[in-house]
This record gives sequence, structure tokens and C-alpha cells, in this order.
Amino acid sequence: MGLFVKTHQEGKIYNLFSYLKGFFMALAKYLRRPTVYLIAMVCVCAVVIGLVAFLGGTNVYSLFSGESSLYKTSDTALQQHFEAQAPRVIGWSELLPDEEYAVFQKYQSKKDIPLHEQVFTALQASFDERYQSMQHSMQTVPEMNNLSVQLSGFVVPVDTNDEREVLSFFLVPYFGACIHFPPPSPNQMVYVRTPGGLQIDDIENPVSVTGILKTSMFEDPMGSSAYLMDAVAVVPFVGQPDDVRQHDVQTY
Repeated sequence: MGLFVKTHQEGKIYNLFSYLKGFFMALAKYLRRPTVYLIAMVCVCAVVIGLVAFLGGTNVYSLFSGESSLYKTSDTALQQHFEAQAPRVIGWSELLPDEEYAVFQKYQSKKDIPLHEQVFTALQASFDERYQSMQHSMQTVPEMNNLSVQLSGFVVPVDTNDEREVLSFFLVPYFGACIHFPPPSPNQMVYVRTPGGLQIDDIENPVSVTGILKTSMFEDPMGSSAYLMDAVAVVPFVGQPDDVRQHDVQTY
């Protein structure tokens, strides 16, 4: 398929291009002179293309595509397994059995309702045995087993090497899980293996992981997961990956 073939260097160049583009757009808007932006962008493009040539044969198109790879597997067998079926983009809600998802939605607070109703909903949830038991649920969706998928979330490192590359991690639906907040239920965590080493500078930024998803338990002092994924690729993600819980901050 030729998916996710960008390198870490390409990611840094793309980020540099994005920062410069934003700066010159703001400058042009402030000066009210669009020609400033156009001239500056021509110069920036020339610099980027020069860097590409210096790095040796990097695909120019990939720099503007918005996807810079943080990880790509070198396992040919895994890549072939992944490409044997059409990859499916999934959300966290699809990892929950239907009955659990329905209970989650029942107790999601909504910003457009009065505060006293939000408090009442929270009290109801605290006394609902089904909702409380779901906080530790290991129930999975059998149809998810052995699928080629793409799922977005946040990285919680589990194992690293001497170069501080991440060899395995928990993928979680919201930032701070397992670190600043208690871990989600096991069926809302995925243990991801990246044996080649994932290069990530900031775990506050979400990522999209593609690979083979399996229903399999993994336990660690930081938490337990009911799903496992052998990663084919990891790329940056922009937005709120959690489609189950409501969050005050919608983008990262």
C-alpha cells in the first residue's frame, strides 16, 4: 500500500514548515499585505526543498501531506499481514460492548444542562453498580480480534531503550490517564508493541496507531489492557481522539 513511509527527519521539516507558514500568515494579516505572505512562502518552499535535496531523495509531496511518521515497522511479515485486509479506522467506542457504551452515554455530562442536573447525574452514576463495575471491565468486542485498524489516542510509555525510544506503550483515549488520573477500564486501553523504537518528543500530543489489533490481556503496575496491538506505523494526530467521554478541551 505504501502507507506511512515518512521518516522522523521529514516530520521535523514538516513542523518547521508549518511554524514558518503560520508566522508569515499572521504577519501578512497584521500588515494587511497578502503579497508579503506569498513572497515569504516562496522563500520558505525554496528552503524546504533545499533541505529535502540535502537529506537525499525525500518525497517532497510527503512534506505537505501533514503526516510525518514517528514509527514504522521493519517486520515484513507484520506489514504483509496488515495489508492483507483493508485497514479500518476505529474509535474508542468500538472497543466497548454495546451495553457498556449505552451506560457510558447515559452518564455523560452535557454543558448545555443546568449545574444541578449535572451534579444529580454524577450522583446517580456513583450509585449505579453497572457503571461502577465498568470502570474495571475486561469485556472486549470479539469482532475486533485480528483486525487491521487505525486508532488514535495518547501514549503512556511502558518500556524504553537506552536511546529513550519507546518499545511498548499503552494507548489511552485521553491525556493524563495512568499518570495524572487513574487508568481507564482495561477495555479502554490498548497495549502497543513498537520493537523498533518509537520516537516521540511530547506525550501530551495525540497519535494515530495503525496495526493488527488483538483481544489479549496485558498487565503492568500502571494499568491493565484488554487489547493488544502490534504497530505497523505511528503518526501524529490532531484533534480529540476520545469519542466516548466528554472533555472540556476538544483539541490538542
